[in-house]
Amino acid sequence: MRIKINISFILFLFISIYFGFWLNALIIFFSVLVHELGHSITARLYNIQVLEIQLYPFGGIAYTENISKYGGRIELFIALVGPVISMLIAGAFYFFGRQLSISSTVIKYNMALFLFNLIPALPLDGGSIARNLLLSKYSYKYATKIMTRSGKILSILIILYNIALILNGQITITYLAAAFFIFIGALKEEKNCSYIYLLNRNNKKVKKLHNLHV
Repeated sequence: MRIKINISFILFLFISIYFGFWLNALIIFFSVLVHELGHSITARLYNIQVLEIQLYPFGGIAYTENISKYGGRIELFIALVGPVISMLIAGAFYFFGRQLSISSTVIKYNMALFLFNLIPALPLDGGSIARNLLLSKYSYKYATKIMTRSGKILSILIILYNIALILNGQITITYLAAAFFIFIGALKEEKNCSYIYLLNRNNKKVKKLHNLHV
């Protein structure tokens, strides 16, 4: 398993360090890393090999193989682990480390990771959780379509919010970057879902042919 820092995260870290926020940058980096390692370690426990972890300023993506194993309770549990770890880190610093100078930043960012990732929209963890709750009524493909659509709508809302901030005199592109990350992630989820659908369809055909020959 390799860990890859996305170019947007590298730029974010350099800008943060340049303006003197190096400590905040390190806290964000390690918070995102631990969040994603939680997903990855849990996936490995289910014999799902993790190929790569990509880190972004607002989260990360753990790329795995054997994605046909995803779905149902396994994916639900893997998706839950990341936000739970972020919440536990925030809780640990709140109850046991409040005297530390970095405590407020650690609590603030990990709570943000926890809450933001529970939004029911792919590629966020909340989207994976909601998708698997929908599997009792809908197919994996249709549930993914609902959640990726939610992700695209969320990215548009974030862009509008960023524009509103700029019009009010707050010059920032932070939310634009987050919106871009979510939109691209939603597109990748759609692509992965199509792959799973074709893979399962081919496996069913092979099984059917095998049964006919037998």
